[in-house]
Amino acid sequence: MPTRFSQVLRALRHAGATARPHGRIGRLLHGATGALLVYNFFVNGETRNALFDPAAMRSELVFGVALGLLFLLRWAWMRRQGHSRLPADAPAWEQRLSRWAHRAIYGLLAYVVLSGVAIAGLRPGAVIDPEAVFFASDQPLLNFVLDTHAAAANLLLLLILMHVLAALWHLFVRRDGVWQSMIGRWPWRG
Repeated sequence: MPTRFSQVLRALRHAGATARPHGRIGRLLHGATGALLVYNFFVNGETRNALFDPAAMRSELVFGVALGLLFLLRWAWMRRQGHSRLPADAPAWEQRLSRWAHRAIYGLLAYVVLSGVAIAGLRPGAVIDPEAVFFASDQPLLNFVLDTHAAAANLLLLLILMHVLAALWHLFVRRDGVWQSMIGRWPWRG
């Protein structure tokens, strides 16, 4: 005899057409940007004490700009290919939430990259322009940018976790092909 919970899950399953798959380039960009973000949450300017180490700050600056450019490439690719892989008949709330979440992720990432560049330019002995004494001495502005950079990075992490949970929702509950569109069938063959 089916339980109430299993009946609810069955009712939530998608019954229409499945999601269109992303191509290999889309999946590669998705995986690469995701892996670099995960890496950067563990190895970042704070953990490397980059504020006080010019070499670490330079490497953070290069990493941040490279990550930003990769996300810009991904954004351009996704605009060309179509952002969402939700089935056309997905509920309107899912489509709105997906659009909002993706825009928020891209917007927060842009702010984190740009504020990271600002931090590199505002810190004493700035990496971008060591002679910029006016900016390097603006401690309140540096503190504001540091605080908002960290807050945006934490919010970005939260949104990415929500993104992963949403993907698992599509894999295990909706079963509408959204997971497979970005990851492929692995490890769930069949």
